[in-house]
Amino acid sequence: MLFAHGPERKKLFLPKNPADYVTFNSITNNPTVGDERNFVRIRQAGTGNFVDEINIVPGQEYEVYIYYHNNAKSSLNSREKQLPRELR
Repeated sequence: MLFAHGPERKKLFLPKNPADYVTFNSITNNPTVGDERNFVRIRQAGTGNFVDEINIVPGQEYEVYIYYHNNAKSSLNSREKQLPRELR
């Protein structure tokens, strides 16, 4: 990824080996979205797939897709750990 916004990641994770602490968008092979570090995508409203780049045309409508995911292990989702659960 050449032009992704966000901090440089010293450690990345896989779905089968998530983080043992709270971290967002650090999984590189999410089966649904692919590389989570690419968390903002755009498309012309109601058409096609979301993409990384698009030529904006005055008068057209666009949809922006924003993805965020807490990559901490599910074992950390307890009230004792006080992490957000079922965040929408």
